[in-house]
Amino acid sequence: MRCRKSALDIIEASETTAKDIEEAGQAAVDIAADIMREAQQLATELRENGKKMSEHLREFAVLARKVSTAMRDTRPDVLNPSENVGSLPTPDGN
Repeated sequence: MRCRKSALDIIEASETTAKDIEEAGQAAVDIAADIMREAQQLATELRENGKKMSEHLREFAVLARKVSTAMRDTRPDVLNPSENVGSLPTPDGN
């Protein structure tokens, strides 16, 4: 009878341990799934932010080009004001 109880105790302990192992495995899978969802969300946000930054850089490049052109076009007037005095309007508007 004693052997039978020991055998049942071993079976019960093995079953409990097996369930604990399965639960730990499932917990690991659940955590991994959560991490994957978070990683996908971060990747999506990074892609969106990258596109926005790229667009802002393109807009900045266009603006910088316009400023550069305007400065280049006005440089002769600033560097040689005496040559352009006749072309400047007088205070009375003439």
